[in-house]
Amino acid sequence: VIKRMVESDSWKGILRERGGESFYKGSGESRVFLEESSGWYGGMVRVGN
Repeated sequence: VIKRMVESDSWKGILRERGGESFYKGSGESRVFLEESSGWYGGMVRVGN
């Protein structure tokens, strides 16, 4: 549902009007992003303690 919305012309028009960017990621891309990010942030927390 969300993928169809962010690919629609009306959504792209809203982003253009408001100066926004699309950062949508599908489930596979989201999983990779979260795995990479949690490792990076986890390293920051360990260093900070």
